[in-house]
Amino acid sequence: MAPVPDGVYRFQDQLGFLSVQAPAPGSPVLVTPDPGGYGPPPVWQIRNNDDGTVMIRAAFGPPLFLGYPGAPQPMMPVIASPEPTRWELRPGFDDEHIVIAVPANLTPDDEDGLVVDLGLMRMFPPRTALMTSQPDNPAQNWYLDNLGG
Repeated sequence: MAPVPDGVYRFQDQLGFLSVQAPAPGSPVLVTPDPGGYGPPPVWQIRNNDDGTVMIRAAFGPPLFLGYPGAPQPMMPVIASPEPTRWELRPGFDDEHIVIAVPANLTPDDEDGLVVDLGLMRMFPPRTALMTSQPDNPAQNWYLDNLGG
C-alpha cells in the first residue's frame, strides 16, 4: 500500500463517520451516522512521520489526536487525546479501504495487532475501541475520503 499523503480526510465505515463526541481531551471517539450531527465535524488531518507511521488529528477545535489512554490493549477505548499518537494505516479488505492499526512494535505480544473497531458496549452512537485485527471485519475497514489539503 502506498503511503496516504498528508491532508484532510473523513473516515467512514458501514455505520457512519469516525468522530469525536466533544472537543475535549478524553472524549470518546464515536461512529456517527450524520457527518456533523453529534459534535465537531468528523474531519481529520493525517500527518506522516519519518518512521512510516501517521498521526491523526481532529481538524477542528483544540489540538486533539486519535488516541487511547495508556499502553494499548484489547477493548481499550479510543479517545481524543491531547498528545499525538502514532498509527499505522494498513491495507483494508479492498483497494478503497484502510485499517487504522496500533504500530506492530507497540503490541509485540499480540500477533494479529490491534486496530480501531467498534467497542463491545452497545450504545448509540457506537463508541470505538482497540480490538484484535480481523481483516474481513467491515467495522475495522474504513473508507478514506480525501477532502484536500
